[in-house]
Amino acid sequence: MVDSGCPSITALKPFVRAADIVNRGEPCGTGVNRNNACTREWRIHTSRAFWVHQFPSLFNAQGGTTNNTEFVRQCYRTYLWRDPDASGLQHWVNDLNQYGNPASYEGVNHLIDAFLLSAEFRRRFGPS
Repeated sequence: MVDSGCPSITALKPFVRAADIVNRGEPCGTGVNRNNACTREWRIHTSRAFWVHQFPSLFNAQGGTTNNTEFVRQCYRTYLWRDPDASGLQHWVNDLNQYGNPASYEGVNHLIDAFLLSAEFRRRFGPS
């Protein structure tokens, strides 16, 4: 197995575990729907805090990326614990490029949410 450069558990404390980002109940107290706007906002905010702390060089002053391809690679390593395959990397880079290159703050949020809600992430860490 290739070391994908995933952050260690020690590096993730004081942050919420990745699985908790998906599994956590509604932070607003309105139920446990993982897809409503309040949960989505919390999920992105928590994950973004981790990203900016762990990988500051990937972000510009406006909160967008400094390098779309490297941000996508790091999403694979962080959320899926593996290196991207060529077609997956190209798919997500193309998707992120719709938000500019470098991508905007909104593009970063979009990609964070897409990985957290991806089937692969949910099979590995989330509820079935």
